[in-house]
Amino acid sequence: MATTTRLVLEQRVSEALGDYYPLTTSSAGNAGGTTLISTTFQDLPGGNDNDAFENWYAHITSGTDTGNVRRASTYVQSTNTLTVSRAYSAQIATSVTLVLHRHDPSDYWRCISRALEELYPHLYLPIRDETLVVDDLLSNSDFETFAAGVHTGWAVGGAGASVAQSATILRHGADAAAITAGAGAAAQYTQSVTVNTNQMTGKAVHFKMWVYATAASTARVRINYDGTTYFSSAYHTGADQWELLEATGTLPAAATQVQAVCEVAASGVGRFDAGWLSIAPVYRYTLPTALLRLHRIEQQDDELHPDRLYIPAAAFQRGLRLRLVGKGLLARPATDTATTEIGEPEVNVVVEYATMLMCELLAGRAAQTQRDRYLRDVVYWREKAEQHLQRFKTGGLAAQGGTDWYVESDSTSRYLVLTQER
Repeated sequence: MATTTRLVLEQRVSEALGDYYPLTTSSAGNAGGTTLISTTFQDLPGGNDNDAFENWYAHITSGTDTGNVRRASTYVQSTNTLTVSRAYSAQIATSVTLVLHRHDPSDYWRCISRALEELYPHLYLPIRDETLVVDDLLSNSDFETFAAGVHTGWAVGGAGASVAQSATILRHGADAAAITAGAGAAAQYTQSVTVNTNQMTGKAVHFKMWVYATAASTARVRINYDGTTYFSSAYHTGADQWELLEATGTLPAAATQVQAVCEVAASGVGRFDAGWLSIAPVYRYTLPTALLRLHRIEQQDDELHPDRLYIPAAAFQRGLRLRLVGKGLLARPATDTATTEIGEPEVNVVVEYATMLMCELLAGRAAQTQRDRYLRDVVYWREKAEQHLQRFKTGGLAAQGGTDWYVESDSTSRYLVLTQER
């Protein structure tokens, strides 16, 4: 996917407004970081006058202070020295690149971010999400989210036990859970699901997880239903490959909980990935926050191959992974080197739209004599952006639903609702 940095977008928008002046320092500034020296100042408009560049903005684009912006206070033509009102973090060395702007670069950045937002859904981030499994009650069951030493939603137990991300040995996605047990006790990585006790009595519970181990009788999955009693899978064979293990059983009247357990024997190491736990059909799923518009749903063709063929979901089946295909917002870069997910020719539309927004902002600040000029520029750049945007506009967005599903929302989240009986 093509990407473009914020610095490039800033350059293009400021060029459109005639406000882009690149330079390179010819000597080091003072030790306090308050001066910039460049013989090229004299080549810029007004560069032969001592009062030039007052209240302009100096944006450093290389070296220690990359990305930092300071407002100019004075300029001495005879020494090619520009002084800024607030010091940079360090002395500005020779051969450092910078850009001078009449307008505050932070205004450019805000307009660029707004453009990337407001041009949605015509310019968008294509999203393909494969984190939902039909009837799965677990959260983060593919271990893609990790924070504070554990995967979100999971807890590690057992003396000396530890858990880490496994980004190289994994079964699906970008991460797996690597669990190491201490010498004196088995390690357990657990998650309890919320189920009404009366509703689960007499129901079959299934817990499947892909497991990887290099020694036999080291890693397995289990279901703890009363604090001490388990349904357990067979142990991994130790064949140095991924195996799909399943723990299953019928929940008795004495069941007080349903807890998924990934277990590693004392002193052992095991990896776990792409699992699910089910008791009954689940018809409502929280959609990933990045997925703003869902266009279609596909389903695994084969449970044993989560990274291979996905097909249109004719009938949703327990334990099969869903692929959600849709649209999200483009990234709004927060630093010079950060990127958004577009290249040419989409960049032209973003630049033209951001320039229009910048003219609107300047018109709101300007005196009446200048305001009319900026407002005319708003119309000009809006027409240019609309002209180029036509090639990206779709003939109509796909409906947020199908014959067997639809999308609903509340004040906090959006949900996928399956309507097909299972």
